[in-house]
Amino acid sequence: MDVKLNFRLVNPYTRKCYDLPPLPPYDSLHDSTTYVKGSISEEFYSFESMKSMLVAKAILDRDPSHSSEFKVLMMYGERNSLAFWKLGDPTWTLITVACIFFTDIIFFKEDFYAVGNFYNNNDIYLVNTGPNPNAKHVGPHIKHRGTFAYLVDYMGELLLVQRFRFFFNERFITKRIIVKKIDLEGKSYSEYKPMEGHSVFLGANSCITVDPSKYPTCRKNAIYLTDRPHNISEEQGCKDLWIYDMVEGSFSRYYSARWYIPASPIWLNPT
Repeated sequence: MDVKLNFRLVNPYTRKCYDLPPLPPYDSLHDSTTYVKGSISEEFYSFESMKSMLVAKAILDRDPSHSSEFKVLMMYGERNSLAFWKLGDPTWTLITVACIFFTDIIFFKEDFYAVGNFYNNNDIYLVNTGPNPNAKHVGPHIKHRGTFAYLVDYMGELLLVQRFRFFFNERFITKRIIVKKIDLEGKSYSEYKPMEGHSVFLGANSCITVDPSKYPTCRKNAIYLTDRPHNISEEQGCKDLWIYDMVEGSFSRYYSARWYIPASPIWLNPT
């Protein structure tokens, strides 16, 4: 994204690029009810203060190198609002859902889904990108007790991972993980009990599930966590880098990072 909010989709391996439309006008990126001209809110919602969180996440429904038709869904702005773009569209199409702050999006079994916070619940929405775009509540009400909620495609099962972070020694540290298995047809959920032994790599970008038999250094039944941008400092680097054992319910550190970068580290699975 450049300073004029223009986007370019880039494949880092093939260098193939696609130009995307710019974001909607900046005034629509914040909650107008809290914005007063000339107030502290105006300074808080300035471009300089907001630019690092204009876009929280963007995902694809198809690999552009294998399909001439693909869509991009993103979470943007103060409330992580939803918008999508498909090849050939001149602008982004906005999807308005009142009072919802979305925390994650996923393309799962040929559909886009989003999880949001609403009245202390984590609710799952089916995102319709057809002629009448909308977000329809399709999942169960799950008590929201974590700091972040993620959607994970775990070998064809949809999991909701709730991550609990606490302020410790001037940093936010993950201290608890809860994993739920979601039944979209029955609109129910259950505690997930790992059996297959796969590993999950969880972070601000798309979550990745891998087979440890193909990656011998990966732990079975483990969730690898990355840090968040606001938790990274020049003095301390990244501190919230952990492996969570889903069987034992324990945490261990996999890397003591000392670097400083102004964004969250991401997982990359070369193909």
